[in-house]
Amino acid sequence: ENQIDFDVIPEDYLDSARVENGILQLNGESYRLFVLPYARLLPAAAIDKFAAFARAGLPVWCVGGLPEGTVEGTPIDEKTLALFRTAAPEALADEIRAAQLDDMVFTGSCGADLRVYHYSRNGGHALLLTNEGIHGTVEGTLRLRDFAGGALVRYDPMENRAWQQVCGEEIPLRLEP
Repeated sequence: ENQIDFDVIPEDYLDSARVENGILQLNGESYRLFVLPYARLLPAAAIDKFAAFARAGLPVWCVGGLPEGTVEGTPIDEKTLALFRTAAPEALADEIRAAQLDDMVFTGSCGADLRVYHYSRNGGHALLLTNEGIHGTVEGTLRLRDFAGGALVRYDPMENRAWQQVCGEEIPLRLEP
């Protein structure tokens, strides 16, 4: 419903991650926000890793509250906890938008039925947009943070037809049920 792009990343994959200019770089992907789901206890090494990300300028948000300690039984110092921001689960999407950390914004009707799969690599983007509703047409505009207008390719799988379209920052969208 909120159409906020995300990936689930296992903690051990983060060993090869680095933060450059406040952006997490991992396996050719870039992330402007690190969201940590609530966990009462976390490994001390993971806390240190998340704190290092935050010190390097990556926003680290803890959803549902801050961790209370480490699995090793040690407390987390207040200085480290102060690096993290907390967000309530029900407010997360609005807070991400307010901080302008979302990658796409849909404006229009039946947005709750819109599903988006977004794949980006080497500066290119591919989006799979579907209307999962059975009654209403998803209609409106889609704005991608990294798209300033220009040429794009649209594909209609029902007709097996692709065509180039030129548009501004807002991409017109109409998907029948």
